[in-house]
Amino acid sequence: MIVLSSCGGSAGGNISENAGKAMAETACLLFDEEVSLGDMPSLTEDIMAEYGFEDAEAIDTYLANVRGTEEINLVSEAARTHLETTCGDALEASGVSAADLAEAMVSES
Repeated sequence: MIVLSSCGGSAGGNISENAGKAMAETACLLFDEEVSLGDMPSLTEDIMAEYGFEDAEAIDTYLANVRGTEEINLVSEAARTHLETTCGDALEASGVSAADLAEAMVSES
């Protein structure tokens, strides 16, 4: 099982960093063989709350508001770093680049 970060949360956190981490941890669920598809919605909800977001839509709204600014690059960088730390081995085994996945996550919203 991929161990998700217990640190984070919105208290005193940086919103771009928290958004990147929340997106990364949610993406890592897809690469965790011990997480069933049925558990993903509740786990995603828990991750969003941990990083100070109501739900995934709140991150989408945030990303839409910062698109075209330097802040979107900070989100992508935080997501990439957290993907590498949290599930880098699983990504590598699947042939997925953390950098490419992070970029896709911030540009897809």
